[in-house]
Amino acid sequence: MRNMQGNTLGLLAVGLLFRGRYDEAETAAREALALCNVGDLKRPYWVSALGAALLGQARYSEAEPLLLQGYEESRRVEGIHPAVGQRVKEIGGWIVRFYETTNQPEKAQRWRERLATDKRPP
Repeated sequence: MRNMQGNTLGLLAVGLLFRGRYDEAETAAREALALCNVGDLKRPYWVSALGAALLGQARYSEAEPLLLQGYEESRRVEGIHPAVGQRVKEIGGWIVRFYETTNQPEKAQRWRERLATDKRPP
């Protein structure tokens, strides 16, 4: 039950991100993380959604580690469920946006290249 509530809040957080409502997205993402078990496949996505919410608030030093952590954790479980692959791409886009926003074009380009060449598990 907790995971279902957490995942619902995580989806709300992502929806709020797309609407540019970053403060509310942060709150929903934090609540999602508090409710979801560590082993839940969506949890790394909520970690990254929190990072994206912080990016939207220009809280860059907090955002970067969460975005990177969520990406790496999602990559580790990518082959378990097909939806994780789509989440990995979305998280990668948030990372590129982070580096573009923080005026780090070389890192943004490296991430674009990494995203284009990363091999997906079968």
